[in-house]
Amino acid sequence: MMKFKNQYLALLITLIVMVVASCKKNNGFNEIVSKDMTKPDVITNIKIENFNGGANITYDLPNSPNVLYVLAKYKINDRTVRETKSSYYSDTVIVNGFAKEQEYEVELHTVSRANVKSDPVYVKVNPKTPVYKVVSPTLQLVPDFGGINVKAKNTLKKEVGIIFLAFNSQTQQMEVVDQFFTKAENIDYSIRGYASTAKNFEVYVTDQWGNLSDTLRANLT
Repeated sequence: MMKFKNQYLALLITLIVMVVASCKKNNGFNEIVSKDMTKPDVITNIKIENFNGGANITYDLPNSPNVLYVLAKYKINDRTVRETKSSYYSDTVIVNGFAKEQEYEVELHTVSRANVKSDPVYVKVNPKTPVYKVVSPTLQLVPDFGGINVKAKNTLKKEVGIIFLAFNSQTQQMEVVDQFFTKAENIDYSIRGYASTAKNFEVYVTDQWGNLSDTLRANLT
């Protein structure tokens, strides 16, 4: 019995040592909370790679174990400001959701484990034509049996939303009657349940950031 107790005690001590060692390890590099309120240095050697609707921003992190992530802040249109983060494990932050093919300013900060921001670094990105704007010019509305059919080309195979509207004779307004998101290259979608009488329909393209294309309108039977 005494031998069993000694073995049990030895095992218990071993487990305690392992737990303490584990706690010490977690309080090291991966610890989020820090009392070090030193302002971190900025990122350097910044490079931009533009793509449709966004850009990859690569950089060198400052040589500091206190850096937790890189923060990017930017406007994607006239009403929306976005923030994206990239951990210290990465050398790239992705900015996306831009509404147009034009120049945008991005504000970059390194952020410490004590949530202290570095001085800002400003860069310019020039995203290519956003995906929803690539799809929009290819929209087609045609009559279908008991309804309408929309066709479009999504050559980039990125997710877009197709929004249908129809005229409501009771409210005397155009109202959303159907919507769906897809990554399909060849969009071919029908909505049915309409009488064989002339009716006003509309369709437009959106994306996950709420950007909206111009509206295609048609009066179909």
